[in-house]
Amino acid sequence: MTEKAIFRLVHDVSRRLAVEAVTKAEDGSVVTVGPATRGLDQSARFHAMLADIVRAKTLWDGSTHDIEFWKSLVVSGWAIATKAQGEVTRGIEGEIVLIRRSTTTMSKAEMTSLIDYLAAFMDLRGIARREG
Repeated sequence: MTEKAIFRLVHDVSRRLAVEAVTKAEDGSVVTVGPATRGLDQSARFHAMLADIVRAKTLWDGSTHDIEFWKSLVVSGWAIATKAQGEVTRGIEGEIVLIRRSTTTMSKAEMTSLIDYLAAFMDLRGIARREG
């Protein structure tokens, strides 16, 4: 097998196909089994909620901000609230940089937790959501 194959283990057929792919894999191939990663539906919901915050002209430290700002702020707050790992380091220009996980690497459960955290933030501030 020279191409990458990804199997979502949701039923007997997908499990059988995964086992078959492993038995036919070339020497040196790598197999990883892990929790489900976030889906496009979760990503879309998270970004729609961030857009709702921007649309509501929500202030933070006296100013409105774009989606990227809010995404960074929410992920940082969620990481502190859930005691997720992060790192504070000195940046290239001597600035202080807070390194947090990217949402693209989050598991489905982590993304659910992040969305719940964002929903609570919005509810506490009376920010209307288009979804759920």
